[in-house]
Amino acid sequence: VARRFAWAKTVPADKAVAGRVVQRAATKTLEDLIGSDGVLALPTSPVQAPLRSIPPDGLEVLRDRIIPFTCLAGLSGLPQIVVPGARATAPVGLSLIGPRGSERALLKLAIAWSKL
Repeated sequence: VARRFAWAKTVPADKAVAGRVVQRAATKTLEDLIGSDGVLALPTSPVQAPLRSIPPDGLEVLRDRIIPFTCLAGLSGLPQIVVPGARATAPVGLSLIGPRGSERALLKLAIAWSKL
């Protein structure tokens, strides 16, 4: 995380402005997709949890694959909850992203889902 904050300090102002344009467009796309009462369900991660023995450069590669899945709620400001799922060779999680203000509904859905 510290490296990402350090990198963020180096982003030129014009690139930051362009990034905010992309952020607003992504937020609108998600809000349009979810609507006022929908839920977006997706895998929490596209890959298995890394082994503790993985070298740091391997973690960076995995992080780059995982971030598109894990950044959606933070990028858009929408609520998200992760529901633990089945266990294959490693735990599997299901992410639920809802419309603004749907935190309680997402919690209820996550509880119901976990009882299946």
